[in-house]
Amino acid sequence: MKPPTGTPCRECPMRRASAPGWLGSDTPEDFIRTMHGDMPMPCHLAVNYEDPYWRQRLKDAPQCSGQAIYLSNICKRPRPDLQGNPVAQTLPADRVTVFARPDEFLAHHTGPLAPPRPAKKKPRRERSVTKKSP
Repeated sequence: MKPPTGTPCRECPMRRASAPGWLGSDTPEDFIRTMHGDMPMPCHLAVNYEDPYWRQRLKDAPQCSGQAIYLSNICKRPRPDLQGNPVAQTLPADRVTVFARPDEFLAHHTGPLAPPRPAKKKPRRERSVTKKSP
């Protein structure tokens, strides 16, 4: 993957001004889990996820600048790989443009303006009916 460009794109979900809830097929919780990992996330404008070979094309995509700034905002330094190379890169902190904490991101993307997500259905429990004896 290429290094981040330096500025989050205007549609970056890590921007405070992003559209609430627009995370593609990811949930806000899954998105944060991925952001806190050590692997770089590609800029979503550089990857066509409908292409069946999108994973092979990641090497040509830049890392998400929003992720790189967010990692600095939360004071996280990605752990290096086995060869000692950092996996995800960071950019200087910017707590004005990019979320500074995971709870801010979650509140923004799950708040009242975010599109509703389908609820996970819980299995129904069968009620046992016991008849009273006369």
